[in-house]
Amino acid sequence: MRESPAVEVVKLLSKIPNIKIVAAEPNARQLPHELEGSGVMFTDALSAIDQSDIVVLLVDHRQFNLIDPEALKDKKLVDTRGLWTWRKARKPDARIEGKKSEMERSQSLARTGEAA
Repeated sequence: MRESPAVEVVKLLSKIPNIKIVAAEPNARQLPHELEGSGVMFTDALSAIDQSDIVVLLVDHRQFNLIDPEALKDKKLVDTRGLWTWRKARKPDARIEGKKSEMERSQSLARTGEAA
């Protein structure tokens, strides 16, 4: 979010009345100076997701890729970078519902020598 178009997006969102904006940026320790006094709260990504009904991903930092999709399951998601939606499309049932895909189960059973 620092020095990126994401700051401008957050500034625009912060001007919408009656909504609370919670921002996370793993490579910063505080809000960019452009957002000071805007009412935007700054926290870590998991806390921001937990506090939100709508999650908007504006940057594709590696740390965001590590977030378990389970944390997003009850949220409205706007993934402008395709980071989370691409992963879900690639393996639609993997981890999203807390289970392995059919292919992963078959491969695991084949390695252990168990019958399906």
